Amino acid sequence: MSAQDYFNKLWDWTPLNQCFARNIRVADIDGQVEVSKNWLILEGKTENVEMPEGQRKSLERMSALPEFTVVVFYGEPPDIRTVKNWEVWNGPEITEYKGDFVNFVSEWFERTDMAEIDPDRFILTDEKYSTGFILDDYNGVLSLVNCRRSDRGRIFTQWCYPEVRDGDRNAPAAKSLPWKITLGDRHRAIEALYAVLEMLGEEAGPAPDTPQTWEDDDDIPF
Repeated sequence: MSAQDYFNKLWDWTPLNQCFARNIRVADIDGQVEVSKNWLILEGKTENVEMPEGQRKSLERMSALPEFTVVVFYGEPPDIRTVKNWEVWNGPEITEYKGDFVNFVSEWFERTDMAEIDPDRFILTDEKYSTGFILDDYNGVLSLVNCRRSDRGRIFTQWCYPEVRDGDRNAPAAKSLPWKITLGDRHRAIEALYAVLEMLGEEAGPAPDTPQTWEDDDDIPF
């Protein structure tokens, strides 16, 4: 399809301008993908082109919802493989990235396509932002994984890009990881949680000195 053929198939939204006050206009999104009720929003811009204020506010508000990952990327169309700079928006916070954009999108799919988290595993710690954690067991290693609950009650793992040294500055790593605190095996996890209780001034009795087989989850001090 030629550029002119593509242009001829675009909708003309101008008749809808009269439907909205305050100079509001219909806008499009360059790309979107939905996976298991999670949305990846892709908006492409050429370098040094300022985004319209209305579009910026719309994407910012969308990115504040846990179901949405909003990415603004920069390059010259049409070959998406040439994109080397992009931003991930999280409300008013914007994180800049450089590298392989196609690999970044592949990673988003891999972690989004994982099994949904059972809400009964979620421990709420911040009612204002609906954040908390789950106790995760991966090959016998226990971790406290940072999670967020959506308005619909779905639980999402919070992911992050750890900082790595890049020359003379710190920069986000190329691969994202779950935002978590590793506790170790079951015995070490219990020791760590006992230590936290002591820091809070709570008496939970002595932590076990040697690894044991626990038959009841009530032995975990939370």
